[in-house]
Amino acid sequence: MVDNTWELDIEFIGSGGDGVAHKYDGEVVYVPRAMGGEKVICQLEHGKVKIKEIINPSSDRRNAPCPYFGKCGGCSLQHLDEGYYRQWKEQLFKDTLSKKNITADVVEPMFFIGENTRRRVSLSYVINTKDKRGFLGFCEEKSNNVVSINDCLLLTSGLRGFLPELKEMLPLLIVEERVNPKLKNKKKVKQPRNFSYIKTGSIVINEADNGMDILIEASYEPDVNIRQDLTSFAYEHKISRISWQLPSWRKPEIVIELEKPYVDFGGIKAYLSPASFLQPSKEGEQKICAEILDFLDDGDKRILDLYCGLGSFSFPLLDGGKRIVHGVDYADNMTANLQKSANTQIVNNISVETRNLYENPLEPDEMKDFDVIVFDPPRSGSLAQIEKIAEATVKASRFPKKIIGISCSPTTFARDAAVLVEAGYKISKILPIDQFIYSTHMELVAEFVWNKE
Repeated sequence: MVDNTWELDIEFIGSGGDGVAHKYDGEVVYVPRAMGGEKVICQLEHGKVKIKEIINPSSDRRNAPCPYFGKCGGCSLQHLDEGYYRQWKEQLFKDTLSKKNITADVVEPMFFIGENTRRRVSLSYVINTKDKRGFLGFCEEKSNNVVSINDCLLLTSGLRGFLPELKEMLPLLIVEERVNPKLKNKKKVKQPRNFSYIKTGSIVINEADNGMDILIEASYEPDVNIRQDLTSFAYEHKISRISWQLPSWRKPEIVIELEKPYVDFGGIKAYLSPASFLQPSKEGEQKICAEILDFLDDGDKRILDLYCGLGSFSFPLLDGGKRIVHGVDYADNMTANLQKSANTQIVNNISVETRNLYENPLEPDEMKDFDVIVFDPPRSGSLAQIEKIAEATVKASRFPKKIIGISCSPTTFARDAAVLVEAGYKISKILPIDQFIYSTHMELVAEFVWNKE
């Protein structure tokens, strides 16, 4: 019989947030929610290591503030005392860059964002169509099982207050059993063999400045009753918009839009498309904007904003029309909305281009007229485009002497930054930002300057 119970001495917290220990045979074991210096008894259950007893708890351990911690897979570090959490996360950031040999003239202290700030959330839902009961929640760690929740302390007060109302919407998402109108006795049509009374999907919510923007992602079409009920729900709860999306390759369909959702970027209303990407928190977005604008001077007149999205940085970069900005992004729904936002508010000095920068990056000659490049790619980074920027320093008659990089992955940032440093740029400053609290993820803003005059 295999012994799946071990007493372990936890050595430290690894980069994935789990405690790291070694079994008597030298095998490495990763123990979720364990801390360095602790002695624990843990057990392997269904392929997962679980703590059964903490014999010697760390003095830096605390009781998690969330009742769902350990069940919900959203947070992994709530058990760390606040001071220790901050110290550990700053060190994680430094270690990540150090391993990639990335240095900067200045590494600012990490900017920490608190609870009650997350303005975007994706919730899973489960509904039993027989009794019309359902629940909302997040998936368990490394599982598709959904943990029912009533609250999440990361969310803004507006989203937290809206969760009870959102639960009222769940019965409205049920497709009623069909009835054959040709039959006199109105017998119900027999459901297909693969019919399930359990319906699942997800609900993505962006808290816009003028109300909630809801996208329902489901594997089934909304019938006329669902559409009517959702319309009534939107009017009753003053929802800006409700959209519906079949599997992710299909474009969302707007079910009801009482008003176009928008957020304010630099004093300009930026209109959202369903499930638009936003920075997780307004506080984080404002800090990034402040860093970008502080880096620029009066001579920086033409800005290239790569992965511009809805214009979260493009609009503030205009600085009231003092600068010219060209935004590029591969998501046509977001570039279309950026252009619409600019057109309807008569915002000049901004142009927009839809382009896949992974498959078709800008060439050196296309970047020569810009003073500054700003790039904010997805987690996978922007290696193809970064290589073209490096190439421009050799091939183009003129190239940007300043670059600002925003990244939600220090690892892929380090890879891309190494290419720019090799080309002749240096990193003058890095600011790490804890936008993804109680997790191992981090945001950063980095300033590059040309260093080969």
